[in-house]
Parts: sequence; structure tokens; C-alpha cells
Amino acid sequence: MDWLRIFSILLLTGFLCVNSTKLNYPRILLPVFNDIRMNFTLEVVERGCYKWTSSRLDLVQIKPIYEPGTTDCSFKAIVTTLSKEKRRNTAIVLAEDLSTGEVLRCDVILDLIHELGVLTTTRELYLEEAPETFELWAQDSQGNAFTTLEGIEFNWEISSQNYRSIDAKSTSSEDPSWKQVLRFLTFSQSKYHEVPKSVEKFENLGLRGYMVLLEGINTGTARVKVRLPYPEYAQVAEVTADIMVLANLLLDPLDVHILVGDQITFRVLQLKSNRLQEITLNNQYYLEIEDTKKATIDGKVVTGQSLGRTFVVLKDRNVPDEKLANTENKPPLPKASVTVVLPHKLELNLLPHYNWVTTESESHTIALDLYSKNDQKITLGPKYKFGYQFDKTLFGEKTVNLNASRIDGVALKEGMSPVKGTFDKVSGT
Repeated sequence: MDWLRIFSILLLTGFLCVNSTKLNYPRILLPVFNDIRMNFTLEVVERGCYKWTSSRLDLVQIKPIYEPGTTDCSFKAIVTTLSKEKRRNTAIVLAEDLSTGEVLRCDVILDLIHELGVLTTTRELYLEEAPETFELWAQDSQGNAFTTLEGIEFNWEISSQNYRSIDAKSTSSEDPSWKQVLRFLTFSQSKYHEVPKSVEKFENLGLRGYMVLLEGINTGTARVKVRLPYPEYAQVAEVTADIMVLANLLLDPLDVHILVGDQITFRVLQLKSNRLQEITLNNQYYLEIEDTKKATIDGKVVTGQSLGRTFVVLKDRNVPDEKLANTENKPPLPKASVTVVLPHKLELNLLPHYNWVTTESESHTIALDLYSKNDQKITLGPKYKFGYQFDKTLFGEKTVNLNASRIDGVALKEGMSPVKGTFDKVSGT
């Protein structure tokens, strides 16, 4: 009873002084194991000299971390679990300021892990990007999150990966249709990360803890499974995470306006080694048009059919639609908009200065650009061509592109000439 009376006085003092100083954690929840002692460091934020005590020496052990050259001055202490009881227990750790008598309190709760979960910023990985960190969390039966999982080994497994051929049945890596989508990477192998102290020991032993790195190496889908490899937690269900690996692709152009009957050729670009590279369509990648009444597609070539807007979508056969349909947060597929419009006006400019006054021997480009009624620039393909007129004794024509929208030349002599451009019933000067 003497201890209880002293404890209540110290507790009251701690409440009176709570505004002046505090612990880094007023309450911690630690899991119980048969053969693992969990460690957690408590720290007084404002530092100072403190004496540490525990109300339940059978549950937790307190080891002060003394300042250099002292044996009684500590503002940090390591809390170590001792209990193996398979039920909820609570110990109270007190830190008493040796100079003022102020007391700080931390409730240390011990309980069983009831559920696991995976914490990550994304479940969509891109090729050629930094590996993604996947971190586990755990909860007790009341839904409270454990403060730390440091020091616990977990079994991480990539349980299934997609295949090069959708119809392939074999899961053997010797099957040419099989391809690996994901791989584990240690923090020491990653040039983007430093090795966290919390997993350094496990990495040195070739084990995996509560935090791992996953890197996408081929497009497709994979499932990652994690479980606790301890007999006392055999009843805890494994946690799974479905990961999608996508290529860092985009379409060019992203937004285009064309005329009925005209064509536009799309390019597929991939960000690789920090550079955009054009790739060819193959057995893996292909383009689709969403509304075939507005436009049709053949390979990379889109043809306008009727007025309106539709989208060109880049598809990956390694990520079939039925898998996307089962994903709550579908990844954005690379797409580009195609709007079929009527011509409304024609504009002429003298590039590069957009000024029709020039000097002899200066090179220029006469630009003819077509616009819709909404002032959207129209991309002219091979089915249409501009007409143009100007005095070629004043401006010498050198090269003209296929649809005559760009005329390269040079100013030959002093003088003035009207420049006229025509397109069907639309003209400009």
C-alpha cells in the first residue's frame, strides 16, 4: 500500500506539470511474443535529468540511457517487454525530474496482434522509377495500431505474377510465356534510399522485417502476401496487396483537332533513363479508339469520321481489361483526345518573330494555320493541302512541307508583296 500511496502523489505532480515538459509518447502499444522482446525508446522532449521507474517489473523492463560521464542523469530509456501472457496488460512508466520533482507518465500496453495491413503511397508502380516502400501495420482486437513492429520478422512473398500470354497456364519461370513483374530489393541495393536503422539488422541477416522495397521490372499485375512466421500467431490471417506495374508511357499528341476524312499519326513515347523514347506497337502494346463513330484507328493512324470528340487509349496486353475491372482504383491509362471539327478561319504568320517586316538575306518560315470556330488549332494531315500566293522574286521559296502549312525561304530583295493563303472556302491574308 505504501507504493500505491507514493504513486498517486507522483501521478498528481505529473499532471500539474504536464504543460512544462512531456514524453515523446504518452502511451505505447507493443505486441507480445513467446521468444521476442520488443524494445521501444521513450524520450523526454525537453531533455534533463530523470529517474525512470515501472509499475510492473514483471511486464516491462526499463533501461535508462545515461548521459556521457553520468550514472544518474538520463532523458531517454529503453522499454523492453518481458511478459509472454496472451492477454492485454498495462504497465505505467514514470520519469521523475531529479531537480524539480516533476513526473511524466507513459502507459505501456501489451497485447496480441489481431490483424495485419499494408501501408504504401501507391499500389501502382512504374518501370524505370524508384522502388516503392511497403510498410506493415498491425492492430489489436480493438482496432488500435501497435506503436512499432521493429524487430519482428515477417514472411513476404510474391505469390502470383501475370504472364506474357494471357492464355498461358504454366507458372514456371522456364516457360517462355512467363515473366516476372516484381522483385524485392534491399535498401542497400537501392540508389534512391538509405538503409533505415530499423531494418538494417534484418538486411544483414538476409531476412525481411516490417518494411521492404518493391521494384517493378515488367508491366503486369502481381500479388504480394505477408504473414507472421510465429506459432503463437498462426491464427492471424495473412495480408495481401495487389500491385500493378505500368510502363511510363504517353501519347503524342495528347490533344488534337482534325477534319472529317483527315488523318493523324500518333507516337507512343516511353520515359526511360530520364529520356523520352519512341516505341513501336507490338504484341504487348496497342491503340484503341473509344468511339468508332467519331473516328477510326488502324495501328497508329486515326481517321476522322464525324464531328465530335473521342479518345485514343493505349492498352497493355499484360494488364488486361478484366483485371482493371476488378481494381477499385483503376490506374489511368495513357490516352489522347481527338476532336473532329470544321474549319473556320485561316491565319498566316512569318516565323520566328511573328512580324511581316524583315531584311534582305534573312531566313523565315511562312506559317499557315487553320482554326475551328472555338479557336482550336487544327492539325492538318495528308488528306488536305493549303494553297498560297506571294511574290517569289522578293521571298525565295526553299522547302515546303506536304500540306504546305510551312514554307521555308529567304528574303531576296527590298520590296513588299501580299501573302495569301487558301483552304477550300476559308482564306487568309
